[in-house]
Amino acid sequence: MTAIDRAKNLARMTLGDALAAPVDPARERTGIRIEIEAWPRVRLTWPAGVRHDAEVADALRALEAIAQRGRPFVLLVDARDARPPTRVQLGMILDAMRRIGPDARCLAHAVVTRSIPVRAFVDSLRWMRLTPSAWAYFDDEASAIAWLDRELPHRRSDRPSA
Repeated sequence: MTAIDRAKNLARMTLGDALAAPVDPARERTGIRIEIEAWPRVRLTWPAGVRHDAEVADALRALEAIAQRGRPFVLLVDARDARPPTRVQLGMILDAMRRIGPDARCLAHAVVTRSIPVRAFVDSLRWMRLTPSAWAYFDDEASAIAWLDRELPHRRSDRPSA
C-alpha cells in the first residue's frame, strides 16, 4: 500500500474511528441500552456499534423520561467500547440537555472507559451541563458501581415503572 492509498483510507475514517479504543469482539453489539432494574442506579451502555442517529434519539428520549420523573438517580455509563458520537449525534445530545434543563435529578455520573477521546468528549459535556453533579471515570464497572453506591443510597421505593 502506497502512502497515497494510506492517506485516502485515513481520509475516509471518522474521528471516532481513528481514536477509538480497541473493541472486545465478545462485547461488540449495536443499540444503546438503558436499564433501570437497579434503581436509583440507571445504566446506559453505549456500544461500539452505534452508528445510527435513531439509536441515539431513542436513548435520549428514554433518559429525558427518566429525568422528568423528578426523582434523584445516579447514572452508570458503560462506554468501554464507545467511540465519540458524530457531529449530528452531538447536536442531538446538546438539544436533549437543553430540554431536560437545570431540573435534572441525576446526582452522579460514573463513566467506565479507558478511552482518552471518549473521556475528553464526556468532559466537554460536563462543562455544558446546566446542573452540577458528581462525575468520575473508572477502568472497571465494579469500582464505578461502588462509587455510585456511596454517592446515593438505594431507594427501592423510588423505582420508576418501566
